[in-house]
Amino acid sequence: MASGHQPSNRYHTYLDQKKKGIREFYDREAPLYASKWIEKNSYYYDQIKRLLAGIIPPCMRVLDAGCGCGHVLDYLKPSRGVGIDFSASMIDQAA
Repeated sequence: MASGHQPSNRYHTYLDQKKKGIREFYDREAPLYASKWIEKNSYYYDQIKRLLAGIIPPCMRVLDAGCGCGHVLDYLKPSRGVGIDFSASMIDQAA
């Protein structure tokens, strides 16, 4: 940090707890994510897919950070697609 000020341990503890809670939520939701969240919010996800497809032509190399179950990456049809996610269970659903 430019000021030389280091964040307190309390801040790191808070962030670690938030990350753990987020990871646990998505690990728990992963098995039903496509049917529960993607189908329920299909309009939103369809808009996201169309928007990205308009920006990213087919056969490009794509890195999807926060890929979830990989449905957007699959839709984009990359020549090489790499998805990373905070939740190992979501990655398992994508595989």
